[in-house]
Amino acid sequence: MERGGWTRQVLIVEDEPFVRGLVVRVIEEAGFEALPAGSVPEALALVEDHDPDAAILDIELGPGPSGLDLAAALTASMPHLALVFLTQAAAPDIGGRPASVPDSAAYLVKRSLGDPGTLLEALELVLSDGDPSGRFREDRERIDPLGRLSAAQRDTLRLIAEGLSNEEIAKQRSTSVRAVEAMVSRIFAVLDVAGDSRISPRVAATRIYAAHAGLPSVRTGE
Repeated sequence: MERGGWTRQVLIVEDEPFVRGLVVRVIEEAGFEALPAGSVPEALALVEDHDPDAAILDIELGPGPSGLDLAAALTASMPHLALVFLTQAAAPDIGGRPASVPDSAAYLVKRSLGDPGTLLEALELVLSDGDPSGRFREDRERIDPLGRLSAAQRDTLRLIAEGLSNEEIAKQRSTSVRAVEAMVSRIFAVLDVAGDSRISPRVAATRIYAAHAGLPSVRTGE
């Protein structure tokens, strides 16, 4: 979108090609120049040659730095950069990460984004230094079942969703298998997934996690 004779550039960082393509199309049809990247290294390489006005970032970008890490690195050198997080996670702490979304950033959840116009409204708002805390901070309005879990329980559920056994989770969390078993039982009770004999509670809990946070990257070599 041209302002004062130049076209505003938007960095788009999304590791899913299909979703990335959709966002690029929405942004370009609105008159912006899109700078698409599928990973943090690709994004940093683009920034070396461009000075984007805004960035639309997924949080979970596979193994390595997250969208939150990238946002911190980018704004350290480009404090003017407007930020929109577009993610599967209802809140940034679901994936075991600290909640560190800047107050000035918009936060939109993909599954609730029925109208692309909402993304454009959020983008224009943060570009104009508006306050996104009303309509465009969905992380502060979370009503998903994962919000009923403690931080430790959410982290344990993430490991379950990665496919780890109780023994492997105990090793990851430096605790006993018995403690993990008790934690897992409490998680299943909170999510109400232990009463259906037709499906494994582990599978049911993983489905809930995937629906509200996206499937985490499976860890290898650990």
